[in-house]
Amino acid sequence: MGILNESGWSPRELETKPKPSIDRLLTFLSEEIRDLENAMKRPGWTTWALTGALATLVWVFLTELEKSGVNGPTFLLLFLFGVVSCDFIWVFWKTLFSTSTNEEKLRFDYANMVLKDIGKHVFPLLLRNVTLFYFIAIAPLPYFYKTTAIIFFAIETATFLLTLVLGCLRLPIAREPPLRFKWVLVGSWLTLGLTTNIGLLITLYQMDSTPTIADWKIALIANGVIFLVVFLVRISGEPPLLGELKAIRKRLLLGKVTPEAAAKQIDLVQHGLTLRDVLQPRISRVLSLHNELVTLLDSLQIDLDTLMKIVINPPLRLDLTEHTQAIIKALLLSVDQKITNMSQIQEKLHSARLALGNQVLFLRRTSPEAAKEIERILEELKPSVERVDRRIEDFHKLIRELKRKIEFLLANIEIS
Repeated sequence: MGILNESGWSPRELETKPKPSIDRLLTFLSEEIRDLENAMKRPGWTTWALTGALATLVWVFLTELEKSGVNGPTFLLLFLFGVVSCDFIWVFWKTLFSTSTNEEKLRFDYANMVLKDIGKHVFPLLLRNVTLFYFIAIAPLPYFYKTTAIIFFAIETATFLLTLVLGCLRLPIAREPPLRFKWVLVGSWLTLGLTTNIGLLITLYQMDSTPTIADWKIALIANGVIFLVVFLVRISGEPPLLGELKAIRKRLLLGKVTPEAAAKQIDLVQHGLTLRDVLQPRISRVLSLHNELVTLLDSLQIDLDTLMKIVINPPLRLDLTEHTQAIIKALLLSVDQKITNMSQIQEKLHSARLALGNQVLFLRRTSPEAAKEIERILEELKPSVERVDRRIEDFHKLIRELKRKIEFLLANIEIS
């Protein structure tokens, strides 16, 4: 196990990391970019196709509305049934078939980076949900099912609002959330959605006028319009990964980044940050302050050793020469200034260690699977922490030893 340096990597890991070539990196980047661009152009998913489909559905909806008319309460319940069903199926499908590669296990992203453009996707959904809350409030639903519907969409809305907040914060979030948390949240959500749908169907077929085929058709068309609007907003623009890969290729071609750094950036944008990457800025800060403090203590040790010699063996004790008095004065001033500097560095070090501890606590709570890796990284940092703490302790012992003798010396001589 190697000791961490300020880069956050141990020497052994740095030595064993492969050295990628520029040609291989450029070939890889070009292939990845081409695959993403082809995926954007696949049939049926283009912006123009969705826009055309949306216009067609709106026209069909208006035509059916004019031809068949609509029963307000029935349409409202059918529309809500369609929206809840779509959300229910989407959440169930994503949960059941979501997979993560081995490279993405224990990988993280900074929320403000991955969610920086989330607003354009979330705001249409928030607007939709606010409208749905109004529809639920006026719908002729029993109180119990009305409550489950409100909670179902409230959880969804809270999730949207949380993503907006996270988009403003530089917090490391796991790509694969804890399974227990994931299934508890999704299980509750799906139960509420299923209960709401059952309540909607029961209410629909207990009404005086049961839904007709025309009612179902108009409600489904209305749901299709809502779905296409949301989907069109979501796919508009270039995928963030595509833009990132293009930027890396450009920097590599212009020689603004080394092949090693480019390979690291590619891994980060495709698979996310490793735990070491997340902790590295905090660890680097702690190690930097450790080195700064050790350098200051080395200098302070020299001054204290010199003072110790004078205190233990003063030339004439009470009849010191002016030159010796000047030396003592300079040493005392130097020691005083360095002690002040040491106190300032210790305050910074305390804050840096506290920040690292808070981040570790956050990661442990949000990603329990990362606990072992966190312990391994902290174990590598431990020798540096112990070395600095031991030096500080030794220094304070020396100060206590000198304090009495220095006070006696200063009480018997006058340094102008």
